[in-house]
Amino acid sequence: MMTFLIATGFVKRWYFVAGALMFTWTVSLIASSIPGDFTGKFYLAGDPSKLVIFFLMGSLFFLLKDRIPYSKYIFFGCVITMVAAAIFGPSSLSGSRWFMLLSCPALTYIIVWLGLFPLPKLPLFDRGDYSYGVYLYGFPVQQAVISMTGTTQGWVVFVLTFVPVTLLAMMSWHWVEKPTLKLRKRFSLAAKIDAQRHEAGPVIKEAKVAAEKS
Repeated sequence: MMTFLIATGFVKRWYFVAGALMFTWTVSLIASSIPGDFTGKFYLAGDPSKLVIFFLMGSLFFLLKDRIPYSKYIFFGCVITMVAAAIFGPSSLSGSRWFMLLSCPALTYIIVWLGLFPLPKLPLFDRGDYSYGVYLYGFPVQQAVISMTGTTQGWVVFVLTFVPVTLLAMMSWHWVEKPTLKLRKRFSLAAKIDAQRHEAGPVIKEAKVAAEKS
């Protein structure tokens, strides 16, 4: 579904994304309520459906970014709500499809708010953009650590993988990503068009001034 939305351009229209979100959640709700296992149930009611739902919610937030307020009060309200649900809610709450539908906007808002929050620059991490490397190498390193140690506790896995993932991300940026981006100006059509526009900018500006004087 995500590929279809991106390929057709529907992902650029918030009402299509909202419709796809509700459709995916409804299918997931129906599939999870059917007793027993059947072909495709894991994809319709398991983790893949959650991934699609959160992807669509993030896309919806982006499309409505000019309408959604960036507020610390909303942020703390979402945090308090999620913490209260985790502490005081029943154990079955986290697996509920209704709870997932209600918690998805709150979790998305928390993630987006933190992502936009102006954090101070850290001495070791301000020399490049290591985010893609962390995203790229984080999962395989985590799986390797889990396979070797047998632990599945989130904080233990984080502690054991933080240093190797960070080092791989740094090496990836300085040795692969950054040199590759420098080649973009030479081979990318979009980069060539941008460069031509930049070079033509002063000429166009002078032509407009001359036209206005005449």
